[in-house]
Amino acid sequence: MTLSSEQIIGQIFEGVDEKSLAAFCVGGSPIENPDIDQFLKNNFSEDEQKKVKIFYCPGGFNYDKMSKPSKMMMNMFVKALIRILS
Repeated sequence: MTLSSEQIIGQIFEGVDEKSLAAFCVGGSPIENPDIDQFLKNNFSEDEQKKVKIFYCPGGFNYDKMSKPSKMMMNMFVKALIRILS
């Protein structure tokens, strides 16, 4: 049996009144990207946003410091996305 993220989060929120919760979201977008606010609104109800301290941590990588295999995998991923999106 697999659980969806909604089921898992629902189980976590049971009894949340007695606990302090924090959610750490990590992504490649800069913090000022408006899509981040929309993502948080789509994934956390207003009640959940009041009960949980939500942190967004922008990630990133330095392409120049990546190994050759990692660069090749990244290029393959980009090409696959271009095919899917076009």
